[in-house]
Amino acid sequence: MDKALVIVISLLLSASFLFAQHKEVTINGVVKDAQGQLIPGATVYLNGTSWSTISDNNGKYALKVPNKQYEIHCNAEGYPLFKKNINLANANMVLDIHLEATRINSIEETVVVGRSTLKEIKESAYTVTALDAKAFHNTTADISTLINKASGARMRESGGLGSRTNINLNGFTEKQVKFFIDGVPAEIYGSTFRANIIPVNFAERIEIYKGVVPVSLGGDALGGAINIVSDYSKKNFLDVSYSYGSFNTHTSFVNAGMTTAKGFTFNVNAFQNYSDNNYWVDVPIKNLSTGEVPSETTRVRRFHDNYHNETVIIKTGVVNKSYADVLLVGINLGSERAEDQHGNDMKTVFGQRHRKATTLTPFLTYNKKNVLIDGLDIRLAANYNLGYAQFIDTAKVAYNWLGDSVRTLVPGEFNYSSAKYYDNNALVLFSADYAIHPQHAITLSNTASVFNREGKDPFDYSTESHMLEATKTSTKNALGLAYKYRHGEDLNITLFGKHYYQKSEGPYNTSNGSNLRQYEMHSTEFNYFGYGGAATWFLNRFQFKGSAERTYRLPETEEIFGNESFNAGNILLKPEKSLNFNLTTVYDASINIANQLEIGTSLLSRKTEDFIVRMLSSSNGTPATYSNQGLVHNKGIEFETKYFYKNKLNAGFNLTYMDQIFKDMYEEGMSGENISKKYNSRVPNIPYFFTAANIGYSFHSIFSSEDRITINYSNTYVHSFLREIYSNRNTGKVPTQFSHNTDIGYTFLQNRMHFTLECWNLTNEDLYDNFSLQKPGRSFRAKIRYNISK
Repeated sequence: MDKALVIVISLLLSASFLFAQHKEVTINGVVKDAQGQLIPGATVYLNGTSWSTISDNNGKYALKVPNKQYEIHCNAEGYPLFKKNINLANANMVLDIHLEATRINSIEETVVVGRSTLKEIKESAYTVTALDAKAFHNTTADISTLINKASGARMRESGGLGSRTNINLNGFTEKQVKFFIDGVPAEIYGSTFRANIIPVNFAERIEIYKGVVPVSLGGDALGGAINIVSDYSKKNFLDVSYSYGSFNTHTSFVNAGMTTAKGFTFNVNAFQNYSDNNYWVDVPIKNLSTGEVPSETTRVRRFHDNYHNETVIIKTGVVNKSYADVLLVGINLGSERAEDQHGNDMKTVFGQRHRKATTLTPFLTYNKKNVLIDGLDIRLAANYNLGYAQFIDTAKVAYNWLGDSVRTLVPGEFNYSSAKYYDNNALVLFSADYAIHPQHAITLSNTASVFNREGKDPFDYSTESHMLEATKTSTKNALGLAYKYRHGEDLNITLFGKHYYQKSEGPYNTSNGSNLRQYEMHSTEFNYFGYGGAATWFLNRFQFKGSAERTYRLPETEEIFGNESFNAGNILLKPEKSLNFNLTTVYDASINIANQLEIGTSLLSRKTEDFIVRMLSSSNGTPATYSNQGLVHNKGIEFETKYFYKNKLNAGFNLTYMDQIFKDMYEEGMSGENISKKYNSRVPNIPYFFTAANIGYSFHSIFSSEDRITINYSNTYVHSFLREIYSNRNTGKVPTQFSHNTDIGYTFLQNRMHFTLECWNLTNEDLYDNFSLQKPGRSFRAKIRYNISK
């Protein structure tokens, strides 16, 4: 199959030289209002193409494009859309854009702004979905809720607010999909910065890459990545919100910043989450006298699942200087405390066990365009995490789901521990983009990270060597080089190569199930080279995208070292290797600018070796483990359609089906007639068929000329799927689920004040994600938000 991939890349490279080249010209100018005031942050783009830019703090913009005829558009929040036909012959053009001074009261132009800002991403060669987070800033959604609205993506939670999450993206899950915050790998920020606790107001947009991931992101994702992008376009702003909901859930968010005329900037971003998580669940009630666990279930409330976290991000520096477009230093401070109601399944219940963690991450960000020579842009990001985590399980007591308890002789409800460990990790990312020619560019990126865990458990009196105190280190490096070719607005091709390196050292458990906790130190070292290509081609109203890659994913630190609690590490894990293909077709069926309709389909193929799976143990007191599970084939299809009518109606529907199958006929070390039980069976604990739909309508000028009421409805269907590899096909399933959500919002005071009421899981369905862990039933939430910017 590698030969087929080489052929595909060769054809893409050859195609880049089969198209005639147009002479490049420059169009530039400034964006002003009717009084001549400069307007920064305005989006300037050529309609029907992928060329766009944003005016800087002095209102200046510039675009290099082939000499053709275009319709130039310009949009800024609060101003009507600017349109003008231009003819770029063989000369550069200076065009100053004047926007009307009268502010508008509708959100039609705001919708256009969001979609034009995302236009370049959407029309790149990569298979990427760009979600406009600003459209959801008035809701109580978190980042994971928004990701669930994309086709092929499911953010899966193990319970209520603050619970463990993992992503399912085109069949890849857990650590196989990489998360980024503004292009920086998110694991550097620790457990206090996860998708299901970050409010949606934190982000400007969310980029979901399926298959090929840009080398500029600098990671080793197996077949996809999610980049959460914050908003840098505003100069002076304040955005505050508070929400309250069922299960005594409180969330709050503050984002405030200022930028002076001389370029000094300061920003504070803070959010907080709290919930009792005391929702109803259906569970077996253990007899504490006999230890018997019945097969039937009883409906009870969770009683030990409180969660709260607080996060503050402070950054300051300068922007738009001769030596730096952006130069920021800052610190990310976070803490969380969570009660553990149960372990990896719901048969075992806890009443006192809990965990806590802190994050202290100083960081540096530097961006500069046209460094030394025109067309050379560089980016540097450096982070260092000084946080720690602690699991506390010291009580001599056992509980059942009614909250009843009995004293025990042995301390610890799961595993006797007060383990505290420090994950000190540093990360440096550097990338450089050089536009050799308006049609040709190269990107060089390198991400280096170092991990070191130090820990101690004061309650571990074992005479054997302590696994927690053993040295755990890992060094990773991902180097990428990409070549980009663009032929006008018709063709865009990217070819790339990546080198992956990892060296790790840690303990390997040799106790073979005994309680002696013996271990040996073991080290691993990996060197791999991956490569691939992606292309997009426009033909009338059609956009075609294709990508192919040979990629590798190095084991993450939690997989090889565990988390000193519910997950055990495996230092012997091998990297995953995958051969990925994507083919996407998008059809623009819009009737006019008022009636916009888009229809898209995608086909995917994945062949993954040494597929890493998180497996549960049959023993309730044993952590889950990670292991390589051989060869997995995945073939899938996605369908998505979106419709917009003016600034009033929006609707969408997406469907995903994946056939993800174990293809190793024999277990490792077995041969002959001993065919593996999992051969030709689906990979467990991953949904293979699911859909999502939404519809919303806005009513304008209800009580005044500046207000609006918005009503939205959405639903999600997830078909039944196997829970574990060796589950009985009839009884070991996560059941089919169909849930509904609705909300109504009111916006007034010139789009500054917002009030929203929401109902999640409207019909109170029983919902599950990971290994049949039950999620909350019907809940209600209310949110109030005030925002102002200038």
